[in-house]
Amino acid sequence: MDLQRLVFVDESGAKTNMTRLYGRAKAGDRATDDTPCGHWCTTTMISSVRLDGSTACMVVDGATNKEVFQAYLSNILLPTLRSGDMIGYRGQPLKYK
Repeated sequence: MDLQRLVFVDESGAKTNMTRLYGRAKAGDRATDDTPCGHWCTTTMISSVRLDGSTACMVVDGATNKEVFQAYLSNILLPTLRSGDMIGYRGQPLKYK
């Protein structure tokens, strides 16, 4: 197997409501921090990486659905693929409706 032909695809997300509920402070001090007030957002990044480090990334506001993933595949990932490339996907099973 030619390792240069492996392309791994993964997705990751961040939500602004993922704030810490607990923190540490010096003895006698109170741990405080700022959080967004009622403005919850989700950002998702879908990316691929090869052994040489090259990537094909896409960032979307919101969660990934069937249309978003298909757009990533056809517009971002497929133009970077070469004949004989093997794709590995680590993520949730593709159950998009």
